[in-house]
Amino acid sequence: MATRILLMIGASIAISANVHARLLEDWPYEKLMKEADLVVIAKAVKTEDTKDEIEDSNWKHESVGQNSTLEILSTLKGKAEGKQIQVLHFKLPKGQFIRNGPLFVTFQTRPVELKAKDGTPVPGAAEYLLYLKRMKDGRFEPVSGRIDPAQAVRELVPPKRPFEIELNLDPKKSPLDDTFATVVIRNNTENFLDLRSTLPFGPLVFLDTAVRDRNEKRVSKEFHWMSVASPFSDARSVGEIPAGKSLSMPVPIFKTVEQKDLVPGKYTLRARFRYYKDKHDIDIISEWLTVDVTEEHLKK
Repeated sequence: MATRILLMIGASIAISANVHARLLEDWPYEKLMKEADLVVIAKAVKTEDTKDEIEDSNWKHESVGQNSTLEILSTLKGKAEGKQIQVLHFKLPKGQFIRNGPLFVTFQTRPVELKAKDGTPVPGAAEYLLYLKRMKDGRFEPVSGRIDPAQAVRELVPPKRPFEIELNLDPKKSPLDDTFATVVIRNNTENFLDLRSTLPFGPLVFLDTAVRDRNEKRVSKEFHWMSVASPFSDARSVGEIPAGKSLSMPVPIFKTVEQKDLVPGKYTLRARFRYYKDKHDIDIISEWLTVDVTEEHLKK
């Protein structure tokens, strides 16, 4: 009797699970490539709401249409007019949740920062691989359909490099403040890195901060801190980066620019870290950042 009751309970659970289940069409890569009119790698520029609807008799839920504009980085199949495309997709209204619901997609229109388990920042994905079909009005939509577009969209995450560098700027401070810019060097390896030098100024001697004016002319001295340092007699440890950790240091970035070259205007900044010692061959470069220097900054 007890066995029969357990079997009936198990059957009830199985039937209940099936009631709430939703079958998904299989979309292997071969099928995605074959069915798509356009296959691209692209990054999102902007997303706007539209009045489009999901035209499917099996879809009984409210949804919000969205147009995402994406900039094409590479084309793997088909041809698009111009360097940008518009992709139609959908989202649920705010606060709505559907059990076993649609596989909608969201495009990040600006870089996001994720956190690894140890708290180390990791760049978020900002590029996408899309398998698309062309609509009659010239827009595109994921080839897997409007309800489960995620099956035709992939986020591309770059592989983690052994060492990475990031230049951060504090918008609350003057660009001429010694702590306006901070350089972060990440050691993604499993080995301890001991920075050794015969020069003062610590790890700054391995850093090149490039400053370009509005005409794209470099106005900062290359490897400034190395050029103004007087050597010690023996190499000594000037910094360390444990495995999986980061070294963060403020950099007086505009101190590398001569006073006569420092005028109001727009500047682009970039940091480079180079360390060729003790079997290490490290040469990493940050992205370019833009900053405005005003008359008020110069007066202060």
